[in-house]
Amino acid sequence: MAWPLLPRQVEDLEVRRARASDLSAVSAVLTEAAIWLEEKGIPLWDADSLSDSRIKTQVLNGEFWLFFRESELAGVVKFQLEDLTYWPDSIAGEAAYVHKLVVRRAYAGEGLSTRILEWAAKRTGELKRSHLRLDCEVSRDRLRRIYEDFGFTRVSDIDLNGRIMARFQLDISE
Repeated sequence: MAWPLLPRQVEDLEVRRARASDLSAVSAVLTEAAIWLEEKGIPLWDADSLSDSRIKTQVLNGEFWLFFRESELAGVVKFQLEDLTYWPDSIAGEAAYVHKLVVRRAYAGEGLSTRILEWAAKRTGELKRSHLRLDCEVSRDRLRRIYEDFGFTRVSDIDLNGRIMARFQLDISE
């Protein structure tokens, strides 16, 4: 298998789909990450795009998943079954897509981002999809290396209104 297996100690994480009552918590975690990245000089998201009103539909559609450690929200990820914005050439039903993977600063350095990717790979397989896909700006060398070290392969780049995005894919069917 091309992707890492879930660690045996996964029981220390609770994973569940975000509910309507989690909207503010999801927004707060995403905004915390956006502010931290902005302060580090590597902005990623406009904090306004992460407000409750902007992500409400995505939360209500069940696209966000929450990761808890000892009942504390430690991370979130947006997990989709289609992504026509970044993958307009995709075939329906062949892949799942990860966006907005965030680990709260209090849990940084504990390998949680890897565990979230492992969860996404496992979930993709359970859904009988052959690929897990994600993207990032071409200029984000460190982030690209993280994905490549995990096992993702860069398959192409896409120009979205002057923003060049590297597209990565993890083969789940191996």
